[in-house]
Amino acid sequence: MAAAQLVGEKGLVYAIDTNSEKLKDLRQGINSRKLQNIEIIEENVELRIPLQDSSVDIVLLYDIFWYFSPTENKLAALLREVYRVAKPNALISVYPAHLDLYELKNFKNEMENKGFSLENEYSRQLVHEGRIEEGGLRGLSNTVRLFP
Repeated sequence: MAAAQLVGEKGLVYAIDTNSEKLKDLRQGINSRKLQNIEIIEENVELRIPLQDSSVDIVLLYDIFWYFSPTENKLAALLREVYRVAKPNALISVYPAHLDLYELKNFKNEMENKGFSLENEYSRQLVHEGRIEEGGLRGLSNTVRLFP
């Protein structure tokens, strides 16, 4: 909902998740705030994100990487899809919650292997699942190379 407010009436936010309960909560928030610029997609996007090629300016990958092993095919497929739907020079923002330093290094390497380059890292207090916690955001871009 914060992203919808940031992009304004002319922008569009895609909220994609498989968790119907989280999406139900989001729908309630959208309705109570009368937001018109959020499209909810309830779908498993590990194989295909239902959006056009090069159609997204910003991708937020927050708190999802703990679902994957860095060497898992599902992660590679998801990253290929993110790369496909992101416009050239898109910002890919990652919040890698629940990962230790070793896992974080592996995910960073995997993202770089898939064509993303790390541009910025920030450590801030973030709201995560209703709690304030210290977290690191990574800003990546997809300008390095295309997927084979």
